Amino acid sequence: MAGEKDKKQILKISGKKQFLEVMANCINIDRLYINFEDYDDTKPKGQRKGQQVQIYIDMLDAYVLAKDIFSGKIDALGKKSRETAKAGGYTYAKEVFSRIGGVSAVKLAKMGAPRKDKMSLSRTFKITPGIKTKWVLSAESGPGEEDANGLIIPKYKTPEQIIRVGMNDEQLKVFASAIELLAHAWMREKINGLVLTQEIKM
Repeated sequence: MAGEKDKKQILKISGKKQFLEVMANCINIDRLYINFEDYDDTKPKGQRKGQQVQIYIDMLDAYVLAKDIFSGKIDALGKKSRETAKAGGYTYAKEVFSRIGGVSAVKLAKMGAPRKDKMSLSRTFKITPGIKTKWVLSAESGPGEEDANGLIIPKYKTPEQIIRVGMNDEQLKVFASAIELLAHAWMREKINGLVLTQEIKM
């Protein structure tokens, strides 16, 4: 039903006209899945959905991010980034965490959804010190190129889509808690799988 919470949704944090969701859908492929969407609540129901950017991060990498948030490392990096921006006369501080990913042009073609420019689809996730809010978590997408290691490198000056969700310190810790919860569930599955494999071999 419309408005019903997705059963795979672990956490939802909303801004004025955008939100992010931490989802459990991709534990089986060793990824943390964060869904970013924006919407227009002035439009009729069923027509409010706007942009969507889906972010996938290696689960161990995401787990380390959660630890860095809890330890105060991200906060320290944020303070340093703000100081650097202020000293340089810049309005905006640089991101303190960034990960890139995406879908190759070959895979897009196989999916029947090639880009018109025939390029790969690049996606980037960032955590940046904000101005109106302490933190800004953003997801952006645009054209990219696949490198020799299979990584999708962004090839744009301005993203085609960008969604930003502001957070305070407590919300960032809640976000980290959701990551940790999923990471622990993923670890248990991994360990149980290894134990089962060993039992079968014996």
